[in-house]
This record gives sequence, structure tokens and C-alpha cells, in this order.
Amino acid sequence: MAGNREKFEQAMRDAYDHSWNQNWEAAIEAYKQALVESPTDLAATLGLGGAFLEMGQPQVALKVFERAVQVAPEDTSALAKLADVQERLGRPEDAAATQFRTGNAFVQQGKLEEAADAWAHALRLAPDQAETHLQLAQVLEQLDRSEQAAAEYVNLAIIAQRQGDVDLAIEHCQQALRLDPDTSQAQTMFESLQTARQPEAIDLEFWDELESEPDRSEPTDEDVFSFESLTREAEETDGHSPMELSQRRALQELAETLFEAGADGSPDLATVAIIGQAIDQQTRGIVDDAIENYRKVLKSGLTRTAVFFNLGTLYYERIRYDDAVEAFRRSMRDEAYTLGSHYALGLTYRAAGNIDRSLEHFLELVKMVDVETVRPDQVEGLTATYQQLSDKHIAKGDTEKANIFTTTLLEFFSAPNWEGRAREVRRRMDSLSETGDLMTLAEYLEAPETEVIVSAMALTGEYVRRNMLMTAAEECFRAIQKAPSYLPLHVRLGDIFLKQEHTQEAVTKYLVVSDVYQMRGDSQQAINIYQRVLRLAPMDVKVRAKLIDLLIIRGEVEQALEQYLTLADVHYQLAQVDQSLEKYNEALRLASSSADENAWKVNVLHRIGDIYNQRVDWAQATMAYESIVALSSDDERAQLALVDLYFKQGENEKALESLDSLLGTYQSTGKTQQVLTVLREAVQTRPEEMGLRARLAAAFARQGMASEAIAEYDALGEMQLEAGLREEAARTIQTIISLRPDDIEGYRRLYSQIKGGGL
Repeated sequence: MAGNREKFEQAMRDAYDHSWNQNWEAAIEAYKQALVESPTDLAATLGLGGAFLEMGQPQVALKVFERAVQVAPEDTSALAKLADVQERLGRPEDAAATQFRTGNAFVQQGKLEEAADAWAHALRLAPDQAETHLQLAQVLEQLDRSEQAAAEYVNLAIIAQRQGDVDLAIEHCQQALRLDPDTSQAQTMFESLQTARQPEAIDLEFWDELESEPDRSEPTDEDVFSFESLTREAEETDGHSPMELSQRRALQELAETLFEAGADGSPDLATVAIIGQAIDQQTRGIVDDAIENYRKVLKSGLTRTAVFFNLGTLYYERIRYDDAVEAFRRSMRDEAYTLGSHYALGLTYRAAGNIDRSLEHFLELVKMVDVETVRPDQVEGLTATYQQLSDKHIAKGDTEKANIFTTTLLEFFSAPNWEGRAREVRRRMDSLSETGDLMTLAEYLEAPETEVIVSAMALTGEYVRRNMLMTAAEECFRAIQKAPSYLPLHVRLGDIFLKQEHTQEAVTKYLVVSDVYQMRGDSQQAINIYQRVLRLAPMDVKVRAKLIDLLIIRGEVEQALEQYLTLADVHYQLAQVDQSLEKYNEALRLASSSADENAWKVNVLHRIGDIYNQRVDWAQATMAYESIVALSSDDERAQLALVDLYFKQGENEKALESLDSLLGTYQSTGKTQQVLTVLREAVQTRPEEMGLRARLAAAFARQGMASEAIAEYDALGEMQLEAGLREEAARTIQTIISLRPDDIEGYRRLYSQIKGGGL
């Protein structure tokens, strides 16, 4: 030590007292005095920086913390404080770089969890740092957190793809799939990248017109998809709807039984004759007689699905809707007739005036068709969306809108080649989507202005690709006038605003769309829009608060908690520390509803404890860390923090108890090296604390490091003698003698002198 030891210690005690009383000016002077006596003391340097920060002088604090990192380049506390002040000063790139260094320092100490936290924080500040993503992925893999590691490799793949390195992007996708074979994002991206290696297929339907008119600079309606073009290509047949197709199937199936007469397991000859009569009567329009004969077939014990379906169609024709419903419900159980039965039930309920039940079956029909057009990994999400659509329509009870919707559905399924049209619609919907959101066939058909919408979406997309943004906006405005209720058009307009760099107009448009989705009861779409807005304006606390409210209403507690933590971080970055603490406490309350309650509470409490520590509110920080230990007794970070906090508050016995508990945790988990690391750091910070020296000396002895143990015991003995603790000093000398030092006789004489009262 360069200066006067006693003056240094007095200055540090004064600094702690002033900090406790939040007298920051006096604390600064005291820390400065301490640094005069010991210019490289880390605790004094960090304390000075913290005091300047509390005084609202972050630029000065920055210089102090930079000095602290110079003094101790690998000290994680110094690095963390430097990163914090850099972040507060709006220097996210610098803060991210410092957090990266912090992670590396933690790795050197064997603290992989802490390293992962530091690198994750760095990526929140600078998301495109490939090296940080790679380091984080590797350490997460070491921690057996495979899903999170896979997510980092996906992020690396996205960065590589953006940089044009397809081979590297594919390699990262393969790493992600190795760790988590079920990650759909990696699988989808991998397939997409593999496809990208191949020559891009040419959309002949679109480019034919361009080739015939090479001078044309703007796309027209002829360039885009229309139902009429598909209709012309379809083969004309007498029956097109699912109901008609199922009826054909039923008649064909029953006709085949006529040729099975007499075979084993076939109906008896009398029943076969009745079936023949029923088929003949049904095809000739003799409805009542056909119904009677089909009923006789059922009474004979032949309960084939084809009979029920044919009966249902005949009952429907005779306006016997209750009987028709019962028959179609029976036929719906057979997978081969499910599609046709849903269509028939939709028609029957609609004719009977029960629009809600009609819509329920029509939506189920559309879902069954739509599910066949998407990839397997999209089926679950699509099914959930249809359930939301069904709940929304039934809850609203808007008869007029439901009638319009069902009419559109009937027109779609009555047209030729509706199955081919459904596949083409899916292709177009997917090609028009720029966000990856999965649009449903039902949503597509819901608007009666479908042709206007499809043309507008295709045209505006093409205009945007050609960078004709004004023209794209004008086309979007025209389409919105014709189909104002179709919200994806409004979203497209917001996208155009964004490409024009009119960010505020885009955000305003997105928020209006989100409000409308909420009024319509479609909370998932509202959530999607809020997430889009937050990608543009991550510091918008109002939007994030709305997103949290929606997630809580939907019962998505885990996502709501993640957003709470982000919101609290944003408040902290805006120097709104009280609001940050408020949001952390709200998250703490919500965590009680989580399936992983304790883990969330520990996470939140660590953040609360860090803030109180930085504010030198040691009592509140202590409460936070004590709560963590109560929830997770082996939480090393919390135990270590408590040791420091108890010492700062003069509760040395509690500090040593917590230290012993922490050391016991290390011993039980085989982290013997950590025992020495922690004790060395503690002694370096508080060299006059005899309890710490005694524990460090004992740890050296247990590790067989006799010379180091003797040196520590020697220093401890001197301190005990200076404090008048003769008996304790004598026991310390005895311990040294048991370690057989080089000057063993000298220590024996010293022991005798102490016991004899000579010293």
C-alpha cells in the first residue's frame, strides 16, 4: 500500500457511512481521500464511480469505472458497472462490448451461468454480434440448455444469410437441428437455404405478360391471380361441392353392394333389392319413396355411412331439417364423409335459420381443406387460429356478416376445381405475406371483395419490389376504399410507410390496426402487431405495457413475464429506476401464476437486488437476496452477494455464516477451486477481517498448500496479538506448528512466550 493504512481505512469507513446516509458529496470526498492513500484500490474506485452516478454525473462515473477496469481488467464487478453506465449514456455498442468482456471473465472463473447472462445482455444491446451469439451458443450447450443454444445458432444462421454466406447459414442451421431436432424455425430455414442454392424458378404466369410487352413498366391486374382464370382451366363437371361429391360416393358405394349379393358378409337378397329401388328412386327424384326404402335398409340392420348420407340429402330436399341433421351427424363420424357432412350440415342449419351452427360447420370444413395445404409444422398454429375465428364469430352473433360470409363460402365450394383453387390461394397467401404470419383460407374468403384484395396485395407487393413506393401507397389507398374492413391491407400500408422511412406513420397505422383486431376479439393478431411495433420502437413502454396486458388476458404467463423483464430494463435504460422496480415487482406477483414460479422469482429478485445494490440501498438489496436464498438455497450469486452486504452493514457474524453456507455449497458440488477464489477475493477486499483470513488459511491447508496456509496464519496471528486476543493467537501458532514450517523452533518459542505472558 502506497499511503497510510490507517487513513485509508478511516476514509473508507467515512465513505460507507456517507453512502448509507445518501450524502453523496461527502462520500465522494471520502472515496477520493481513500484513493490518495491507495490509488489502485478497486473497492474505493468502484465506490467513487457509484457515488458520482448517484449524483447524476454519469460522464464522470464513466471515467472512474474505466479506471477501475484498468486497475482490474478481469474483475466482473468493475466490468458490469462500466457496461451499466455506458448503457445509461446511450452507448449500446460500447456497453455490448463490455458485457462481452464480462462474459469472458466469468468463463475464466468457471462461472458459465453468469457468462451466459452477460452475453445475453450484450445481445439485447447489439443483436447482430455474431461472435457473441457463437460464444453464447457454445456455453449454453455446455450448460445442457440445448433449446436455447439451438436458438442462438438460428440467430447466427439469420446473420450469415443476411451477409450472403449461405453455406455458413446452412452450417448454423445444422448445428441448431443437432441440438434441438424439433425446432421448426431451423428446419424451415434449412429447407429454404437449400432451395436457395438451386436456380430460382420462374413464375411463368406472371412473366408471360411482361415478355410480350417489354416496354411496360407497371404491373396490371392481368399479372395477378384471379378466380376466373382458374375456373377457365378447371374441367367442367356436373357436381362440384363437397356435398355433391360425397353424394356421388354414397350412390357408388351402395351400387356396388348390388353386385355383392350372395357373397359372404354381404346384405341378403331382399335388402339388396330395397337398396336398388332406393337408388333408382333417388336418381329419378322420387324422394319420399327413396326415403322410405332407405329407412327399411336401416331397419334391416345395414347401417352403412352411405345410407345415412343419402338419407340426409333427401331429408334436406324435403325440408325435414331435424332429420337431415341427425343423418349427417351419423355420416360425419366416417372420415371418408366428414368433409361432405360438414358442408351438408352448414347448408342445413343455414336453411333452418341457425346461422351460428351453420357457420361452425362451414369453418370446420374450411379448416379441413386449409390444413391440407400447409406444411406439417404449421398445422397446430393454423388449427388454433381457426378456433379463435370460430369463437370470435359465434361470440359476436352478427347475423348479417355471418350470412355474407357463408354465402362467400358456398360460392367458393360450389365452383369447379375448388380443391385446386384452395391450393392456389394458399400459394398466393404465402407469397404475399412478408411477415411470416400464417393467414387462413377463412380470413381470405371472409371479405366479399376478395378479388379486389388479392389484386391489391399482389400489385402493391410488386410495386414495393420495384421500389415504386408512392404508386404502391396509392394502390393501397384505393383498395382500402373498396375493402376498408380487410386489415392486412392496412398492415401493408404500414409496411409501405416503413419503407418510405416514415416510421412514426407506420407505427401509428399498426397501432390502429391492433386496436381494431382487439375490438374484433382477435387478440392473437393484436399481439402480432404489437410485437411488430416493438421491433421498430423497442423503447415504447406504453405499447409494451399493452402487449403485457393482452398476454395476461390470454393466460400466456411465460411470455408476459419475459415482456415484463424487458419493460423493466427499458425503464432502467431511460433512467426511470423507480418505474423499473415497480415493473419488477409486478412481474414478481405474476410469477406466482407461472408453472416455473420459483425460477422466475429468483430471476426477478436478482434484478431487484442488483438495482438496490447500485443505489447503495443495502437493506433492500439484502431483503431481495435473502428471498432468493429462501427460494433456492444453493444460489451461489445470492449467497455471495449476502456476504458482501452483511459486511457492509457491519453484520460480520451473518456475513461469515453466509460465507460458510456458500463454501459448503461449493464443497458439496466439487467446486473446490471456487472456495479458494472466493476467499482470496474476500480477503483482498477486507484484509483486516480475521474470520476471512482464518477461513482462507484453513482452505489452503486442506488443499495441501502449506506455505500459503502458513503465510495466512502468520498474518492472522499478528492481527490477533495486535487485538489482544492472546489465546486465539496461541491456537493459531499451534496450527502453524502442525503444518511443520521451516522455522518450527522459532514458532515454538513464540508460542511459549505467548503462553508465558512474554508477549
